[in-house]
Amino acid sequence: AEASAKAGDTSAEASAKAGDQPAYAEASAGKPITLTIYDETGRQLYTRKAAFASGYNHFVVEKSQLHAAGMMYYKVETETDRATKKMLMEK
Repeated sequence: AEASAKAGDTSAEASAKAGDQPAYAEASAGKPITLTIYDETGRQLYTRKAAFASGYNHFVVEKSQLHAAGMMYYKVETETDRATKKMLMEK
């Protein structure tokens, strides 16, 4: 399964399964995208900023990088847009 969000879209909910999880984002060439993952209490578990080629791109987050399971929230931000989604990380 995958966790996905397009910056500016707030309609979807994601369900992440065990293993590596991609989070998708659409970007302009060379523009930075930031992915931040939070637990249910709002504690930041992970953040990563990267610049991608133009188009639909993704981050891959390994389960071992989060050290947590259960309901989480992830935020994908570009210079102009932001989207926050839910995901469920199973143990």
